Amino acid sequence: MLIKYYSTQRPVGIGTYPDNRNFCEFENYGCKKYIEEIGRGAWGYILYSEPLTDEEMKRYNLVEQETLDLKDRIKVDGIVYLVSTVRLMFAIDEYRYETMIFEDNGRYNDLYCDRYTTKREAIDCHVEIVDQMKKGIKVWDGWNY
Repeated sequence: MLIKYYSTQRPVGIGTYPDNRNFCEFENYGCKKYIEEIGRGAWGYILYSEPLTDEEMKRYNLVEQETLDLKDRIKVDGIVYLVSTVRLMFAIDEYRYETMIFEDNGRYNDLYCDRYTTKREAIDCHVEIVDQMKKGIKVWDGWNY
């Protein structure tokens, strides 16, 4: 998984981003352009294989791309389920991310829904749900809206 950070104050160059072992690549746009995913302008982006710290993002004026779209199909007891974790377009109370489980039959009636405040929490919970389902555990049993 690669994590994208946008440079909002200057083009990407030597000394304008954390140069650590997790750095993969960067791209400059040639001019500042509006980036819908972060709701502001950026000069370019940098890709890392691991998340930066809040301090690194602040020090270098970098903004993490906030999109999240994880999807896994898991077969349990002969039925295929879709586990979907996404970033909500609008916050619901303090929650910005949501995981839902659907029976993958074209109707997509949700069996389970949970919301999270941070991207890290959403990713960790998605992975945990998928791991449990691979073991045959129906995580939605006993769950109600």
